[in-house]
Parts: sequence; C-alpha cells; structure tokens
Amino acid sequence: MMLKVGLVLLLCWSFTCSEPQAIKQRSASETLDLGYVPSGVYETVAYYEPGAIGILFHMVHGFLHVVQPNPFPRELITKIAQENFRATEPDIKKVIASLTLRSQALQYEMGFMVCAVLGALFVLLMPLAGLCFCVCRCCDNCGGEMHQRQRKNADCKRTFLASGLFATSAGVVCAYSANQNLTNQLKGVRRLVNSNMRDLQTFLNLCLLFFYLFFISSTFLFNCCFHSIDIGPLLGGKIQEQLGKKALPALDATLRMTSAIRETKQALENVSVSIDVLKEGSSRLQVNLSRARSGLEDTLSDPACSVRETAPVCGSIRDSLHQLNIDADFSKLPDVSAQLAKVDDVLETDLSSIVQKGYSSFNKTPALVEEQTRNVVKGVESHLDSIGTKITGMTKKFPMQAILANFTMFINHVHSSIEDFYPQMDQTDFYRWVCCISLCCVVVLILAFNFLGLLCGICGHDKHASPTTRGCISNTGGNLIMAGVGFTFIFSWVLMAVVASSFVVGGNVEKLVCEPFGTKELFKVVDTPYLVNAAWRNFIPGFLYNNPDVDLTAENLYSNCKENRGLYSALHLENMFNITALVDSSMYAKDISVNFEDVKVDLTSEVLLEDEGKQNLISFTQTGIGDIKFQLYLAEVLPNNNLLPHRRTIMIMIMMMILIIIIIIIIIIITFTCIHLGDTFLQSNVHLIENTMLGGCKPLSNVVDTAEIVACSLVVDSMNAFWFGLGWAALFLIPNVVFSVRLAKFYRRMDTEDVYDE
Repeated sequence: MMLKVGLVLLLCWSFTCSEPQAIKQRSASETLDLGYVPSGVYETVAYYEPGAIGILFHMVHGFLHVVQPNPFPRELITKIAQENFRATEPDIKKVIASLTLRSQALQYEMGFMVCAVLGALFVLLMPLAGLCFCVCRCCDNCGGEMHQRQRKNADCKRTFLASGLFATSAGVVCAYSANQNLTNQLKGVRRLVNSNMRDLQTFLNLCLLFFYLFFISSTFLFNCCFHSIDIGPLLGGKIQEQLGKKALPALDATLRMTSAIRETKQALENVSVSIDVLKEGSSRLQVNLSRARSGLEDTLSDPACSVRETAPVCGSIRDSLHQLNIDADFSKLPDVSAQLAKVDDVLETDLSSIVQKGYSSFNKTPALVEEQTRNVVKGVESHLDSIGTKITGMTKKFPMQAILANFTMFINHVHSSIEDFYPQMDQTDFYRWVCCISLCCVVVLILAFNFLGLLCGICGHDKHASPTTRGCISNTGGNLIMAGVGFTFIFSWVLMAVVASSFVVGGNVEKLVCEPFGTKELFKVVDTPYLVNAAWRNFIPGFLYNNPDVDLTAENLYSNCKENRGLYSALHLENMFNITALVDSSMYAKDISVNFEDVKVDLTSEVLLEDEGKQNLISFTQTGIGDIKFQLYLAEVLPNNNLLPHRRTIMIMIMMMILIIIIIIIIIIITFTCIHLGDTFLQSNVHLIENTMLGGCKPLSNVVDTAEIVACSLVVDSMNAFWFGLGWAALFLIPNVVFSVRLAKFYRRMDTEDVYDE
C-alpha cells in the first residue's frame, strides 16, 4: 500500500505540475520514468605503481618477512588497545595480565629487537674499535710499524677489497634511489590531494542535490497535489491509456469470438441437416433400388432370355444386379446434435453484450476514477497537509543543508591548511633530502678514498721496487686507503644509528599498519566489538546514532564506498532519517490508504470480461466439437460414386468446420492471455518504484586510499628502502676496513723491509 500511495503521488506530481499541452503530446510509456537521477563523476585514481624501484621495495618486504615472519597479532593489539581504553585502578590480576601482554609483544618484536641490539652494538663498538685501533697503531702495533713482511696474497686482498667496495656502492645507489624517489613522488602528492578535494566537493554537491530532490522538492510535490487534488481525470486517463494497450486487443479478440461461435453453430446445423437428408435419401434410394432389382429379376426370368441369342446379355445383366446397392452407410455417421445443443447453450449467453459492457466499463474509467476521488478529496487534502507539515518538520529537525555547508567549510579549511602546509612540507623534504644525501656522501667519500687508493696503488705499484723505494703514486694510494679506514671509523656508527632507528620505526609501521591494511586485518582490529567502549558493539554507529547494535563497521563502510555505493546505504543513514519512510509514506500510510481504499476497490473491480463471459468461453471449449471424428464422414463420402455431385459440397463443409475449430481454439488462447496481461499490468508497474542512493561515496574511500598511498607506498616504502641500502653499505664497510688495512702496506712506502740471503 505504501508503494501504491507513492505511485499515486508521483503521478499526481507529474501531471499537475506540468503544461497541459505537454501532457497531451507526451507519448505513453509502459515503464514509469522517474527522470534523470544525477551521479557523480570522480577524477581521483587511487592507485600507485612504483615502477622499477618496486623491485627494491619487494626486496625490503622480503627482508622484513625474514626478520618478522609472524602473522599480524590482531588479538594481541586488540587486548592492548582494550587495556588502554579501559584504564582502571590497577590490581594484581590486571598487573599480571599487563605483564603477559607486554611479554607477548616483546616476543612478537623479537626479530626487530635482535636487529636493533646488533645495530646498537655496532654503534657502540665501532667508535671504540676505531679509538683502540688508533692507539694501537700509534704504538707501532696493529700495522702501525712501517715494516712489510713478504707476502704473496696481495692480489687476493685486492680482489676482496674491490668486491666489498662494489657491494657498498650498490647499497649507496639503492639508498640514493629511494631518497630521490621519495622526493619525486612527494611532488605528485599535491595533484593527488587536490583531486581528492575536488571529488569531495563534487560529492557534497551531489548530496546537496539529492537533499533537494528528497526533501525540498517533496514540499513542492505536496503543494501541487494540494492545489490540484482533482486527480480523477488525470489518473483515470493515465490508467486507461496504459491499460488500453493490453485491454483493447483482448476485448477485440473476444468480440471476434462471438462471430466464430455463431459460424460454428451454423456449420453444425448444416452438418446435422445434411446427415438427416443423407439418411432419408439413402433409405428411399435403397427401396427404389430394391424395387428395380426385383423388376429386373422378373424380367430376366422371362422365357425370352432363354433364347440363344439373348442368353448372354441376360446373364451379364443378372451378374450385375448386385451393384444396384448403396455403398455408403450413413447410419454410421456420428451424431452432432449433442455438440449442437451445447453450442446452443453457449449462445444463450449474449457474449457480444458482455463484451460491449467491457468496452463501456473501459471507456468509463476516467469518469469512474473521478467520481470515486471526488468523495475522498477533502480527506486527502487534510492528509496531504499533514504530510507536508511532517516533511517540513523533518527538514527542520535535520538541517541537511546546514550540515553539508559546514562540512564544505571544513573541507575548504582543510584544503587551505594543506595548501599552506605545502611550503613547509617542501622545506622539510628538502632538509630530509639534504640529510640523506649527506649520509650517502659520507659513504661515497669513503668509497672515493678506497677506489682512488686502490687505483693509485695498482697504477703506481712497481713489482721490481722494494717496499722502501716505492713511488709516490703507490704511496699515495696506500695513504688514501688508510684515510678511507679512518673515515669509516669516524662515520660508520652514525650511519648505523640512522639505519637502526629507521629500521625499527619503518619496519614496524610496515608490518603493523601498511601490510594489515592491504589484507584488511587492520579493519578487523578497529571493528572489534566493545573495543572503544565496553557498552558499544560497534563504535561507529555508537558515535553517529547512539545505537551500537547497527551493523555498521569500518570494513563494510570502506568496502561499500570502494564500490561507489550510496552514502545513505553505506552509513545506514536510515537510523538517523528514513528517506524511505518519507517517500513511501510509511509514517502515514495507514491514514492515507483509507482514503484511497474505495478507489482501489473500484479500479480492481473494473474487469475487462465478466466471469459469465469467461465461463461462456470455457464452456465453448468444452462443447466437444474437437472430439467429432471427421474422418468417418470422409470415409463414407469419398468411396460413394453415387453421391459424386454432393461429395464436393460435403467435403467443403467438413474442412470449413475443422478450420473454424482451429481458429476458435487459437482465439481463445490469445484472448485469455491478453486478459491475464491486462489484469496484471498495473500490479507490475508498482515494482518500478525503488529506493535511490544518496550519492556514490567513493571519494571517502579514495581519501583513505590516498592516505595509504602517501604514508605507505611513498614514505614508508622509500624510507625502508633507504635504510636497507644504507645499512647494506654500512655492513660492508667492516670487511672493507679489514682488507684496506691489510692491503695498504703493499702500496705505502715502508721504513724497513725483510732481507733474505740467497
């Protein structure tokens, strides 16, 4: 009933609030056209493709998986969050539970802790080792004595040193690429943020447009209905126009049916009379033939037939006397009087007048609707007035326009704040870039000393020169290698400190935020029942509607918006204001349906064909005409040569009856189909009224995806790749120190040397 009331109101609005000429010229449509429903077109593509550096990102993810192979600790994080949200007076049980949670957290972080401890040891021991190494060399130990013993493994040491330097260079290249990638990608953040803000503005404008469609326009609708409540001719004409497409063919077919029934009766009467005539004629013919046969037999018994000349002729005639007989037995023909009687019973009902009543009833539809609605105009006017008052009160109770205006101001303020933050972000990124480049330059400086030293040593080394007489270039190469060792001790601990701190922060963010966001495990933590509030099953509807039992979670909200579903259905806004109740009139359907009850009864009672007419058609199909065995007529007529002049007429009559019966059966099937379609046509149109989405909320999910792209794909991945490359380089500095110290003596000029007697 609610949908029917809504259908009546929509029809009233569409007719009373438009030009009369447009109504006359508008072509009828079998479907209900609800008009243009706007939909937003959003420009943000929340997708990030890292390109070639993605290989480095995958390597970092693989390393983090080795360090932390445990799955996401959803239950542990949930318990810790519940403990923080529900802070109460401590007791022994809660202290024990808290300690247990902390031990589980430490156990989960074991891989990061081990790596962090190793990094801390590196930071502490490397400067100490450098200091001890310096003091030791000052005391002419640890290679400080300028004396070289003869060794034959210089080539092997050069190979290992060069390999270590190339490995360190690869780490520096990775760190530099990650650092530059972050700077380059941050330049595109402004475009991504701006497109998100434009999409949010489009979304808000769309919501405001739907607000006008669902609320403000409803007042105009009811005003139109109130000022032009005489909906009888309009609604009746529309019903007649739509129903006529199905009803008129059915009535026309039924009217043709009356003529077919009369023709069937005439054909049956002709068959019945023909059968009686044939039976009577065959009886008289049989008597005459018998008399003729007796006379011929008497004549043939005359002595004259015994004469030799006439005997053959008389014998031939006597042999053919048996042919003086009727071959057809018309007494075997089936009687059609029973079928004819049933057809007469059918014709006792004036089907033509019943059909004319259907035409008359169909033509009176507008007048009938007008007459019925005239009695309920006053009641409908009062109800429409109350409905308009309720809708106006609802719009005042829920100031959608003011809320959207405030939200628009908030978005503009946020956008302005972000725009103001861009210079600071660029400056901060510049400082970060300088710091990271400085760290890379430190490693490059160490590599430069080592590569130059190795190059000078190799180029200036003279195999025939003794250690004490080596050239300047070779000696410079050795000094450069030792300078690289010194810078390694000075700066390597700084590099490792940056690597360790970045590793702990970036690795945990990747494993605890970015990775579970991609698998939606993070949403399950947020959607944990009774997490934020012990009395709230779901905190989002608890905050929005003060009804935590509504099935609204962060995961399904994000998923629905990701699929660009309507905000009304995604946020379950029916718990705040029920648009369906206003559109479908569920709040006042009981009252207003009483006024339309009579109209509904009169419309449904307006049948296209009365039950008497339907039963008349059914009775005609049950007259048994189809059971008449016409092959018996043909079997008796065709072999009879004596009735050759009448055979053609009888065959034509029989074939006409068969054709008429087939046509009648087809017409009956078509008639009942058209009547059924006409009776159900209006009921099928009721289902065309459906709920409309408030507006696709994909911009909301795009904001979340953009935040994930910026935070995880740009910042965290680049930062992790940076410490991965820098840490790689820092670790290879340790073997470089060892091989540099051992190799430098092969290039530096010594004070003494080993002397061997031949």
